[in-house]
Amino acid sequence: MARKQMIEGGTKNRIREVGGRQIFEHGYDGTSVRGIMLEVGGEVGLFYYYYKTKDELFTDVLDHFFEPYRKDFEALAAEAKEKPYRALLRFFSYIKREVRAFRAKYEGNMHRTVRWAIREQTLTVIEPYIEDIIRTLMTCGAKPTMDPHTMAIFLAHGLGSCILHEDADWVDEATDNMRRTVNLIMGLSEEESRKMFEDADGKANAPAAVEGACCWRRRSPCRPAPRSRTFLPTALPTVRATAHCFFRERPCGAVPR
Repeated sequence: MARKQMIEGGTKNRIREVGGRQIFEHGYDGTSVRGIMLEVGGEVGLFYYYYKTKDELFTDVLDHFFEPYRKDFEALAAEAKEKPYRALLRFFSYIKREVRAFRAKYEGNMHRTVRWAIREQTLTVIEPYIEDIIRTLMTCGAKPTMDPHTMAIFLAHGLGSCILHEDADWVDEATDNMRRTVNLIMGLSEEESRKMFEDADGKANAPAAVEGACCWRRRSPCRPAPRSRTFLPTALPTVRATAHCFFRERPCGAVPR
């Protein structure tokens, strides 16, 4: 009988789909295995063929829920290696957009305990991707006040928590102050932070986008850059008055004063 039920639709995917929807609507405590299997159309014993406990089902539901977000986080962290400038801004801006979309989709349709669980899980999920971005920024001159792993936890549970828990309009209003704080603890000068966190308006992209800026991934020295168009960090410890090529050891040509 159990084998027949599995063939006719009492599958793990179906149990996860129904169980996830019921947990989202009624909460973890308000959902029973019997109620899930009643809608699935299978015996309770079939549930335990796939899951040892309801808690294991909930873990599977959350993992499935975060799957598309993980792919986007991976893409953002990978993009940071090619476009380190504004990488953190892009990452947290993505979270802000998705939080708005999430609230619009699930407002009134998700039990508060599940929202809380998703919020807390989100903070844990984003930590390694933030750490990857921090390590990338460190190769570009950032000097965080904590080691990369601790800094990632700090940003995830600090800035990330603000975005997830607070009113979206308030977050928008507080964004500039948050940026300045992140710049400070990331060890970025005012000039560096402007490049790292400037709005994505196309006016200030990676250094190679501006004439005379740092020569990325090539071995020849950079050309002198006119001061009025300089797009270079001004406070990197090893740079001072010279432009710096982030991907090679030798400094670029001196920047005219």
